[in-house]
Amino acid sequence: MSKSSKKSNSSSMEKNEDLSQLEGIAQVANGRSLFSKIKSWSRSQLLAPFTVGAGCCAREIMRLEGPNPQSHFIRERFNHERVEYCDILIVSGVINEKLSPYILRVYEKMMEPKYCVAVGTCSATGAIFDTMAIDELIPVDVYIPGCPPSMDALVGGIEILRSKVAKGESRAELLKLQANQPPEEASL
Repeated sequence: MSKSSKKSNSSSMEKNEDLSQLEGIAQVANGRSLFSKIKSWSRSQLLAPFTVGAGCCAREIMRLEGPNPQSHFIRERFNHERVEYCDILIVSGVINEKLSPYILRVYEKMMEPKYCVAVGTCSATGAIFDTMAIDELIPVDVYIPGCPPSMDALVGGIEILRSKVAKGESRAELLKLQANQPPEEASL
């Protein structure tokens, strides 16, 4: 056996050992890889929301782009025209029979993983109008309370969502996992 073949065998064994060490380092708590954590963190820094709704809560969401010192959002960054490129659905206002099919179509077209934020009492509970709540249609990750919610509550809710995205926690993903488990193992 020549020196070059011995050298190549030893270098390939070293590469395999290095690779197995990297794989060991890459595994973190609860079985998620380091790459998965980095991907979730970067996704939390690049939110791509799509807003649906009307009424006083929708006006408060629009104020996020305005001359408010708390806010650093601008309209172009905060809302996208193409739903296929969005990963967050922000729903506000009353959800009636005409709006619910539209919300479902929007949610189905969104990219994975997808998140939903319910803004205000109407979208979260149906409120005094006795309409449906958004969680009757799609899974909700963050509820922002108020009628309308304050600017602090809106910014706080978005920060809560940002931390959930960074951790890779999605209500829709959790429900998918539970749907694949036997009934006695599934729990929310």
